[in-house]
Amino acid sequence: MLFGLTIFQVGTLWFENFSLSNVYYAFSEREVTTVKGMDYVIDRIIVNVGDNKIVGKTSDIYTSEYKNIFDKGIIDAVNNGDKIDLGDFSWTNILKSRAVVYEFSCIYDNKTIPYIFGSSINTDRTGDINGFDYVIIMVASDSSSMTVVFYNSETDKYSAKTIKNSDSISQVYTASTTFANGDATTYISSEQSGFGIFSKNVFIPGWASNSVEYPAIKALGIYANESMAEENAENFFDNPVAKWRSDENNALTYSDENTVVKYDRTTNVFEYSNYRVENVYDSSFSANYISALNTISQDRFIKNEFYLTDYSVDNGKYSFQFNYKINDRWLFPGDEIKKKTGLNSFIEVYTESGKTTKYKKYSFSYEKADENKIADIDFVTAIDKVYDKEQVDNINLCYIDNNQNNIGLNWIIDIVDKRYIEVTERE
Repeated sequence: MLFGLTIFQVGTLWFENFSLSNVYYAFSEREVTTVKGMDYVIDRIIVNVGDNKIVGKTSDIYTSEYKNIFDKGIIDAVNNGDKIDLGDFSWTNILKSRAVVYEFSCIYDNKTIPYIFGSSINTDRTGDINGFDYVIIMVASDSSSMTVVFYNSETDKYSAKTIKNSDSISQVYTASTTFANGDATTYISSEQSGFGIFSKNVFIPGWASNSVEYPAIKALGIYANESMAEENAENFFDNPVAKWRSDENNALTYSDENTVVKYDRTTNVFEYSNYRVENVYDSSFSANYISALNTISQDRFIKNEFYLTDYSVDNGKYSFQFNYKINDRWLFPGDEIKKKTGLNSFIEVYTESGKTTKYKKYSFSYEKADENKIADIDFVTAIDKVYDKEQVDNINLCYIDNNQNNIGLNWIIDIVDKRYIEVTERE
């Protein structure tokens, strides 16, 4: 039987120019999920319910029922709503209404809208929508109307569409109430609260008392032994049986005619390179981003929720940076890990013309540690340590892995072109 399968496989490779179809798949547990949409681009969802109550969630939002309802509301407004002028954009005015806010790290153009929110969006109705890094759903208290705003915080421009007499309005209102009553983090709006030291509105996490207890996290190597590194590598080969192995310069390398996968023991970097010639020539952001996601989906050893932190493009060549979310916070690599690995994020994917050419990751996963920590330095105290006349552009409360045993939260403060990191615990 195996002899017959081998003959068949050789014939397939010969006549179909190394086709992706592979008879060995029938006898393997390997299954790769192909994605079609642009998931993992939302940083967090913020909900303003009124009476100065603002809550948000960062983790576990992509497949949630409330996001599904919010997305349908956005689709309804885009497809069936009327364009509206809200005057000068103001977060203070926005937050006078029940509002759901999608926050992104990057600016996206109107061509990405069907990939982010659903293919049922009528693209004939998206041409007048500006680039955006916020999408805001404003719902009237009596559910009589709903307005969706696509806002670009860099240019301070927006596009808005309003809709009346739709079932999606009450559905969004109800889902936002459920969201706010769930396990969410409390936020304040810097603009609504009158903090003039910020250059733009920032949603700042806070706590009601003088301190807050929270779970520390720990890093775990994802390979208990080197056979697991090889198992991880096999996910990236069409025919893992045909690969060859080498062990040089403290690195394991697996190869075939089109693929090279390397695991560096010193840096703990896992790297996949694709040299296959493919007839794919799509330079759009969406095609290249979806290619990056499909590559990540091949890696069964990614244990944590990830999201797109940043990207760059140069002559059709894209570089995508992904980091993790855990315990409803963002998680970033510290300077020590960046220096050791040469990576600026936990996962990096490089694409060109709609095809992934290289994929890299730091081979650690993260989970809750056995102990909790106490945060007792609030954002005002943290900013006071670094503030000097220039306005603050952003502030976030995040985990940062600096190779310590129990990883805690830090304030990340951006002022002009400088980034400051302040601890949350008093000495």
